[in-house]
Amino acid sequence: MKLTTRLYRIFRGIFDRAGLAQEMTVARGEKYCAEGMAALCRQTAAEGTVLLKNDGVLPLKGGVKIAVFGRCQLDYFCVGYGSGGDVKAPYKASFADGMKCAEERGDIVCDKALCDIYSAWTSTPRHEKDDGFWGHWPMCYPEMPVKDDIVREAAKHSDVAVVVIGRAAGEDRENKLKKGSYFLTDCERDMLAKVTSAFKKTVVVMDCGNIVDLGFTEEYNISALVYAWLGGMEAGNGVWDVLTGAVNPCGKLTDTIAKKYNYYPSSGNFGGKAFNNYCEDIYVGYRYFETFARDDVLYPFGYGLSYTQFGISVESFKRTASDCQLIVKVKNVGGCAGKEVVQVYASCPQGRLGKPEKVLVAFRKTRLLSAGEVQTLSFSIDNYAFASYDDFRNICVLEEGAYSLSVGCDVRNVQTAGVFSLDKEVVISRHSPVCKVKNPFDRLVNRGGKNMNALPLPTTI
Repeated sequence: MKLTTRLYRIFRGIFDRAGLAQEMTVARGEKYCAEGMAALCRQTAAEGTVLLKNDGVLPLKGGVKIAVFGRCQLDYFCVGYGSGGDVKAPYKASFADGMKCAEERGDIVCDKALCDIYSAWTSTPRHEKDDGFWGHWPMCYPEMPVKDDIVREAAKHSDVAVVVIGRAAGEDRENKLKKGSYFLTDCERDMLAKVTSAFKKTVVVMDCGNIVDLGFTEEYNISALVYAWLGGMEAGNGVWDVLTGAVNPCGKLTDTIAKKYNYYPSSGNFGGKAFNNYCEDIYVGYRYFETFARDDVLYPFGYGLSYTQFGISVESFKRTASDCQLIVKVKNVGGCAGKEVVQVYASCPQGRLGKPEKVLVAFRKTRLLSAGEVQTLSFSIDNYAFASYDDFRNICVLEEGAYSLSVGCDVRNVQTAGVFSLDKEVVISRHSPVCKVKNPFDRLVNRGGKNMNALPLPTTI
């Protein structure tokens, strides 16, 4: 008896005694997954996908003819490397797998000749993907050079081009500031240039485990930009659910996408193996950009488009001694069903302690709302959400002044929900230092959106 079979029987016995055996279904030999897991993974992959740009080309419907470029349609990055990637999924649905299902549903008609070209190229020993070894995994796979005649021929038979660009991510495998990692390769740029010149409509799908440089999106004629991330074993099916409109995208950015790498406040101090200076202080991510550098942003924190539109309105605001209570109404004012993520931001007075312009303090996703349907959401924002930590006095404190809450669908698209004021300082809690700052350092201080201690930024990349 194989060891894996013996282990399976042991664990199956444990599940039986725990009353969980009915949750297990065996599939593909000795590989198995819990009942309902595939559907949940597919939903997660779809709802985590972020639609960053769309001129109306998406969703793809009615049997539209498409041509798909990029080897990652076949060699799709479904999971990251390292401990997460070592999980042995029962299967991994690639972009090509999802495309086949979409075609079977009648949503699209793909250029089979072009698919065959990529299949033949990636199958040759010289061009087969190489996943390397621990800590030395590839950030991308070498792209197939695209000849002009191949693009022109595809443009004769298809109305929309889809370009898939992939980047890995994993333990001890962060982005590097070089082509094929944070930046596009010359071959990828050549592919985009030729495709966008030949096609009137081009959809770019980013199959990436982290944020990469998106400055290229302003250089080429791109109709839609989809950030699919690494969607797991149902990745290919999930992203195609979004592309065809089976799922309305509702993913939101969990970070700011800057126009250039050196615009990130940590860029000049990141990556040291012996020491890193966190010179951005409390102004991490969107807190820095919204306070000091709004014009440096390509896509703001919390951003993500939908195929429908939502109206967000404040129903009531109430301030108590311990919290702020907020009721928000969300209405689908568009033409199709979808979900929206309501985000609540706090703005605090600029007293002795510096504070960002906005800080995310709560968020909630609606249920699936049909066109015209309304859902009411309630929020309770605790005092700690407004507090600052004074590391000189070792207290968590509310400084005197005016406080406000705003609600919306991203950090930029918000409306004021309520305002309250304090006429004196309120100490929330007192603490004892464990890792106290050894030497004084220059702090970032927000004075009307101006950085009084400017960060030294590296030369433009």
